[in-house]
Amino acid sequence: FCERVACRNAEYDGVFVHDLLEQNPHKAVPPARFINQIGLKEAIEGGGISLDVNQTTEAALRLPSIVVKLYVRALRLEEKYKEGEAVLRSLDEYQKIAGPIW
Repeated sequence: FCERVACRNAEYDGVFVHDLLEQNPHKAVPPARFINQIGLKEAIEGGGISLDVNQTTEAALRLPSIVVKLYVRALRLEEKYKEGEAVLRSLDEYQKIAGPIW
């Protein structure tokens, strides 16, 4: 579920420019490079793929803050320790730029 939400949110990268810049919910997040790949959203929805380390870090930054905690916990429960650690590092870096997350 979380990965689908992140892919949908990544579709709006680059839309919030000029007069819409103030409406951007992810101001300090760079444009997606890994979760914007063609066919990835469909593969996730079909259940045939799990995200790699780069994709999980991008996904976490595009989730609502309430869901991020659950996403990190789900990564741990699925024994995706590398992905979970990368997400936590990414959130720490984001927090230094954008301020408190929670």
